[in-house]
Amino acid sequence: MRVQLSDTIVVVEMDNSRNLDMDAVVAEVKAQYENIGNRTRAEAETWYKTKCNNLEAQIAEAEERGELAVNDGQAHIKELEEALQRAKQDMAHQIREYQDLMNVKLALDIEIATYTKLLEGEEDRLATGIKAINISQQRSRLP
Repeated sequence: MRVQLSDTIVVVEMDNSRNLDMDAVVAEVKAQYENIGNRTRAEAETWYKTKCNNLEAQIAEAEERGELAVNDGQAHIKELEEALQRAKQDMAHQIREYQDLMNVKLALDIEIATYTKLLEGEEDRLATGIKAINISQQRSRLP
C-alpha cells in the first residue's frame, strides 16, 4: 500500500486571489434584512390587530354592561315611581280618614259643649228652685 501511495501525486492548487463579489454580499445582507423587516412588520401588524381586537371586545363588553346597568336603573326607577304613587294614594286615603275623624270630633265637641251648657243651666235652675222652696217652707212654718 505504501508503494501505491508513493506513486500517487497530489496536486493542490490554491487561489489566493481575493476577488470578493461585494454586490452579491450586499444583496444577500439586504435580502436578510428585508426578510427580518417583513417578519417584524408582520409580527407588529399581528400584535396591533390583536390589541385592537382586544380593545374592541372590551369596549363591546363595557357597552353591554352599561346597557344592562341603564336597564336595571330604569327598572328600579319604575319600581320607585310605582311605590311613590302607592304611597301618595295611601297618604290621600289617610288624609281623608283623618279629615272625617276631625269632623266627627268637632261634632262631638259641639254636642258635649251643648250638653254641658244645658246641664249647667239645669243645675242653676235647680239650685235657684231649691232656695225658693227652702224660703217658702220656712215662711209657712212661722205663722
